[in-house]
Amino acid sequence: MSDEVHISSLLIHVRPQHLPDLAARLTGRPGVEIHARDPRGKLVLVLETKSELQITAIIDFIERQPGVLAVSMSYHQVERADLLAQESQDGPDAP
Repeated sequence: MSDEVHISSLLIHVRPQHLPDLAARLTGRPGVEIHARDPRGKLVLVLETKSELQITAIIDFIERQPGVLAVSMSYHQVERADLLAQESQDGPDAP
């Protein structure tokens, strides 16, 4: 069986005073990208992981951070890694 790539998105609600610290803790974590940030205490993350277990570990990490009120997964897609690699080599307009 081929390796999988899990692409998911998380919505995070955090107390505004904790937003800078949480963003700093998430920045640079492998597979985690801060896609959007609202100073009122909201973050949108995009994750690229190899398993659902890694997604769960990231969610658990975030939920344990000070000031986090809620973490919700809003999107999850699973693709075969070899197909994604082929698509990126061929380009978006390949037949």
